[in-house]
Amino acid sequence: MSWERPETFEEWFEKCGKPYEAAVVANGGTPWTEDPEKRAATAQRLGLPADTDPTELRRALWERRSKRSNA
Repeated sequence: MSWERPETFEEWFEKCGKPYEAAVVANGGTPWTEDPEKRAATAQRLGLPADTDPTELRRALWERRSKRSNA
């Protein structure tokens, strides 16, 4: 069985992002998108405002990773 890389952010989030965050919560953790300090640090690394919506931060990370893997 092979795994196909999702082609869009929306596909990735449904297939990988949501299940990962659910697993973090189920194991007593806090997803980075729910932690204001981690969210702000991620935004800063991406050159985005600290108050950027978590979904947009996820999208920016996904796009950056997709560009690297397609290079």
